[in-house]
Amino acid sequence: MTKASDQIKADAIEALRKGRIDTAQDILSREGITLAELTHELLVYQAELEIQTQELRDVNVRFESSSRRFQQLFKALPQPAMIVEAKTGHIIDFNRQAERSLLPAKRAMTVPPIFRRIGHGSEARDALQIALSIANQQGYTRLNDCQLETNRGAIMQADLFLEYLEDDDYHNPRILVLIVDQTERIADAKKLAESERRFRQIADTINEVFWILDLSDGSIEYVSSAYERIWGRSCAALLQHPQQWYEAIVDADKPAVNLTMAEFQDEGCQFEYRITRPDGAIRWISDTRYPLKDENDSIQRLIGVAKDITEQKAAEHAILESNERFQIVAQATSDVVWDWNLVTDTIWWNDGMGKQFGYAPESLPSDSSSWTAHIHPQHRDRVLTKVQAAIHGNAQNWQDEYLFARADGSYALVIDRGFVIRDKDGKPIRMVGNIIDITQQRELEEQLRQSQRLEALGQLTGGIAHDFNNLLTIILGNAEILTEDLAKGDQHRQLAQMILAAAERGAELTHRLLAFARKQTLAPKAVDVNKLMGGMEGLLRRALGEQVEIEMVQHGGLWHAMVDAPQLENALLNLCINARDAMPDGGRLTLETANVELDDVYASQHVEVQPGQYVMVAVSDTGVGMDAKSLARAFEPFYTTKDGGKGSGLGLSMVYGFIKQSRGHVKIYSELGQGTAVKLYLPSVANVPNNQGITESVAACHTGTEKILLVENDELVRAHVEGLLKQLGYEIVSAANGLEAIEVLKQRDDFDLLFTDVVMPGGMNGPQLADEVHRLYPNLAVLFTSGYAENAVVHHNRLDPSVHLLQKPYSKQRLATKIRTILDLHQDKRQP
Repeated sequence: MTKASDQIKADAIEALRKGRIDTAQDILSREGITLAELTHELLVYQAELEIQTQELRDVNVRFESSSRRFQQLFKALPQPAMIVEAKTGHIIDFNRQAERSLLPAKRAMTVPPIFRRIGHGSEARDALQIALSIANQQGYTRLNDCQLETNRGAIMQADLFLEYLEDDDYHNPRILVLIVDQTERIADAKKLAESERRFRQIADTINEVFWILDLSDGSIEYVSSAYERIWGRSCAALLQHPQQWYEAIVDADKPAVNLTMAEFQDEGCQFEYRITRPDGAIRWISDTRYPLKDENDSIQRLIGVAKDITEQKAAEHAILESNERFQIVAQATSDVVWDWNLVTDTIWWNDGMGKQFGYAPESLPSDSSSWTAHIHPQHRDRVLTKVQAAIHGNAQNWQDEYLFARADGSYALVIDRGFVIRDKDGKPIRMVGNIIDITQQRELEEQLRQSQRLEALGQLTGGIAHDFNNLLTIILGNAEILTEDLAKGDQHRQLAQMILAAAERGAELTHRLLAFARKQTLAPKAVDVNKLMGGMEGLLRRALGEQVEIEMVQHGGLWHAMVDAPQLENALLNLCINARDAMPDGGRLTLETANVELDDVYASQHVEVQPGQYVMVAVSDTGVGMDAKSLARAFEPFYTTKDGGKGSGLGLSMVYGFIKQSRGHVKIYSELGQGTAVKLYLPSVANVPNNQGITESVAACHTGTEKILLVENDELVRAHVEGLLKQLGYEIVSAANGLEAIEVLKQRDDFDLLFTDVVMPGGMNGPQLADEVHRLYPNLAVLFTSGYAENAVVHHNRLDPSVHLLQKPYSKQRLATKIRTILDLHQDKRQP
């Protein structure tokens, strides 16, 4: 079948629309086409049309999907982005980032042209206009280093990327503007530049050469100014001719400096070499180099630090030269000097090893066992742990104290000090040091601590005794008065006598306390100790009993001792009674005298001992003895090894205080089960004076009618003493302190005696009061009283000859006798 022309087919189709089927068949028949054929062709055409329509719909769907994806991508871009008109610069669309940071409103119609958000001034806007034009013509362009004003008024440093958007609307072309914020990058670049500037500034001020080498061409990128000071050459010349660095190295050292890149380690490497300066001087250089790698782990640059170590090398050379001198000096000292090679574990000892500990150095093993084997087993692990920690740590010095065995088997307390010597890498290679025997030093320190402890106890007990004596003065005096006033048959008289006896025992106790505290009043004189001991023999035999055998060994030609004789008798009696108690089943007591000279060596080994000549008195027994713990506390007050109720613990304390106050020395020796020996060293006196003072005569009558000014701050004591003196017939005026006494003396001048306490509050003590009184009345007699000897009236532990002192506590009889004696002596002096 032939195909009808498009016109005939169109006419036939139009006739069919109008319902003229016959007409349509006539038209088709002219071309020989049947109606069925036309219908079939129309159906085929309709099918093709439907296919094309569907394809068009698919294209529209894909276009809409692509448009949506573009919008989604556009809106989700992390950088601000806008679509603007190429001709006007008006913003057509923008993404969320642009809205947040750059645009003041969400509606496009209210957004000003992009020109208003860029830079300050017309030049920036003109640059953007040109860029839009270029993008419109060429499809793409870029605008760098723009300054955009954010919606907060800040300036954003940014690069703009402009790209033409293809569209059918050729009359209104659009440009996509992508904004990349470079604010942080530019700020970081500025910081980096500032950091580099500071680095160069610091590098130029440090006396070490910082350098950077580019391995790609062998050029030196940077060298600090210290290069000019150390190398003596200019940095500019080195940057132009990098080989000058290598050329300055001494020829003998150049092979060691050549290092291939394959030999480099990540941690770098270090060289030491010498350079020759232009002036001919040789300098030692320590050069540390580190590789800088790129992202492919290949070395691109070397960075290094070179410093001048000439002085260090000179010091090392001096150390090597001093080794021989060290050996010579080590042999010259009396201390034990050692040199330990840590690499070979060998120890060298000087001759002090033999002098101090009895070991010949050549007889000892050469390794460290010559030292470790002689450390006390209880100390060995601790000492070795500490010395190894010093060696393998960062310490340079080590020190420890421990017991070291002598050749005779005894142990010495030593202090061992060592110095660790390390190589340039910090590895320990050697240790030198010395051992000092401090056994004697520690003994002296312990003696000093014991002396200080006893001194502190003495201060405490002295103060207690002072206050206690005030109370005992009242008790003793009143008990004495009661005893005198009560009839012999009165039952209360016996109670008064018991009070009196107890008060006297209390007074004896305070006397011992004051003796220990070195605050008793002493009247030392030249004493023949042999004669004094001989006079005590009968007393000792009665006191010690028949079970104790007494032996006296008296040295012929014994020097006289400067000591208070009654106090020495009391001390010897205490020692003998202690010896008796230590021999419950009997034994031998030996009293021995001798002339002894304590030299400087002995004095240096004992605290508070002055070298010189002494009279030695030794009291020895064969009793139970004492262990080391008891021996160390023997002189402490109230310490006793006796059973309860059998001793006050003040006997040895009193002896200790008395001997120390007499400028002597006491030493006690004891061994458990063997006995005890106490040696007293009394200062000797060469010239014995014929007249050693005037003995106070006791008046037959202890009463009187003279006028006495009594000064006592303790109200109870003052009232008690005033009553006693009035009973004795004296006229008494009392004052509570020195100032009151001065006021009394200004009103009347008829006093015969000033009786004053030594220690008083109110700014004026007894001696100061006496000085003021003698200024007013030079001939007025003065009698002091005190609970213990004060430095104000007792100088160097001795009572001044012109000073009269009544020691508290005192009885009525002692008071009456002392007052009467002073008044009579003073009256005799005033008579022509």
